[in-house]
Amino acid sequence: MEISKEALNRAKDLCSFLDKGITPYHVVKNVSEKLLENGFKELKYEEKWEISENFKGFVKYHDSSIFAFTLNKDFIEKGFKFIMSHIDSPCLKIKTKCDNLTSSLDLYLNVEVYGGAILNTWLDRGLSIGGKVYIKSKDYENNFNVEEKLIDFKEEVLTIVNCPIHLNREINNGFALNKQKHLMPIMLTSLEEEKVSLKGVLSKHLNINEEDILDFDLYLYDAQESKIIGAHKEFIQSKKIDDLAMGEASLYSFLNSSHEENKFICLFNGEEIGSSIPDGADSKALLNILNRIYSSLKVNEEEREISIYNSFIISADMAHAYNPNYGEKFDPNNTCFINKGVVIKGNSNKKYITTGETSSYFKSLCDKAKVPYQIYFNRSDMVGGSTLGCLITKYLPIKGIDIGNPMFAMHSCRETSGVMDHYYMTKVFMEYFKK
Repeated sequence: MEISKEALNRAKDLCSFLDKGITPYHVVKNVSEKLLENGFKELKYEEKWEISENFKGFVKYHDSSIFAFTLNKDFIEKGFKFIMSHIDSPCLKIKTKCDNLTSSLDLYLNVEVYGGAILNTWLDRGLSIGGKVYIKSKDYENNFNVEEKLIDFKEEVLTIVNCPIHLNREINNGFALNKQKHLMPIMLTSLEEEKVSLKGVLSKHLNINEEDILDFDLYLYDAQESKIIGAHKEFIQSKKIDDLAMGEASLYSFLNSSHEENKFICLFNGEEIGSSIPDGADSKALLNILNRIYSSLKVNEEEREISIYNSFIISADMAHAYNPNYGEKFDPNNTCFINKGVVIKGNSNKKYITTGETSSYFKSLCDKAKVPYQIYFNRSDMVGGSTLGCLITKYLPIKGIDIGNPMFAMHSCRETSGVMDHYYMTKVFMEYFKK
């Protein structure tokens, strides 16, 4: 397979995006900086909005989801073109009371599993820490104000060690990891006879007093950089491909397509835990943002309904590529392959919002963009996952489609996808956003 220069450049862009996106907080920071560089105005959720008919803006919601849009005067007649993705991934989150000291004063951390992670992929690799730390502000004693610090250790500061086969002869015969006992990462070995703690490490890293740390939202992540691999450089291997790859493709297409269209990208948090959080797709966050846009422009209720009805949603989340090692897990007539094109996902029980009509429209976009497409259905005797589309349409009755790119080992600590597929998806999104 020959990989085009354009596709390789897109893959490199994705790798950079993945390496910066260690938590949803860091993704939102990265995306908002790119939007500001491209002339978009930030709308603060807690302030009044002033919006004109020709407007480029974005909204951060709790610093963990982000929505960006361009607005023109035909948004009632033509509606909005939405692309939705999510920016959280299965991982390990550090508990607030997390220090586990052994008799030798080695520091192990207490963690819990976020989402549906493949647990054994987190073992025996260099891990780092990222997220937010909440500390007392200078006037905390008077006003109880709390300051937030975004943090990324970047270096490999942790590892979760496996059990030697000599001590567990059944380890290759379906041994189940216990989430409480077997996932404690070791952070450091104390070289002196003194008590060590995560808060102590955090205070040193941030150059603050340990007693000023009130709490934190901290996550472990694979510290290894994203890479383009394969005999022909045809694969992307990285943490968090699901679903940052779709977020990056939507952002790139959004910024590099016509700003004369009414278009909207939504990067949600919380999809991996059901989306039922304020910044998730199963909240009314997007509906509230749309209503505030309409109110700012003094659009009446009937015009709002017309605008919403004339809109379209692309729910973009990664898809499963056929793996011959587990061939019995796939429907033999509906399998998809890496670097063979974008994936249209279907389900008769509406785990996906795809219909014959919306699929036909998306296929026409692929044909115009000269991009191959594939069809994916789960085996009829297996229950698959769902994603954002069916959650959003509970509040916004808009036609849409669920699509994605094929990948190996979804929810592994380190996943694999195709260089050409990411390029293909960008081309389809660019076609979708055309005037």
